[in-house]
Amino acid sequence: AVVSTQSTGSNIANLDDSVVALSLDDSQPSSASKLNTSEGPCDSDCSICLQKALHPVKLPCSHMFCYLCIKGVVHTSGGQCALCRAPVPRGFIFNPEVVELEEDEEEQGEEEEEKYKWYYEGRSGGWWEYDARTSQEIETTFSGSEERQMEILIAGYIYIIDLDAMVQKRKVSQHIQRKIKRDKDISDKKGVAGIRSRRSRPT
Repeated sequence: AVVSTQSTGSNIANLDDSVVALSLDDSQPSSASKLNTSEGPCDSDCSICLQKALHPVKLPCSHMFCYLCIKGVVHTSGGQCALCRAPVPRGFIFNPEVVELEEDEEEQGEEEEEKYKWYYEGRSGGWWEYDARTSQEIETTFSGSEERQMEILIAGYIYIIDLDAMVQKRKVSQHIQRKIKRDKDISDKKGVAGIRSRRSRPT
């Protein structure tokens, strides 16, 4: 099996439907705080996965991480900042301070290209999009490998992606499964990696 140790904190979220409302509207300017990545590579890096932060959030202590990376830490380490060990409020992952990173033109152009993405089924219906890194890992295995199962570390848990049965399941609880699918942009997307987009919020 293909095993990814990349702490996407990311891809596949915690895969439950405990979600936060993303403070960014997909089509509107964000009111979230912005971080200029041109000041240096460390300004936008997550100290957990050591990559550019995906869906970055800022803790009350001002340290910034990928949303799913810090979600995994909160679930597995008693709720402390991974850097300074300051306590993370119990409800933080449901109402985080989302930071909008300024992207360069090349990254924006790549996002505008229509390409396949990967989705997992929500508990109450609809589909959640995997974060970009997890989606790319699944796509790479799907398109270029003979392996039909892979393991991915997401938010502190290992998940098995079965590309024949098109399901995902937590390794320690394999009886609980969710459908996955490969598609382009879909109209019934609930959000990304457990973060609900504004346009999908209940009204």
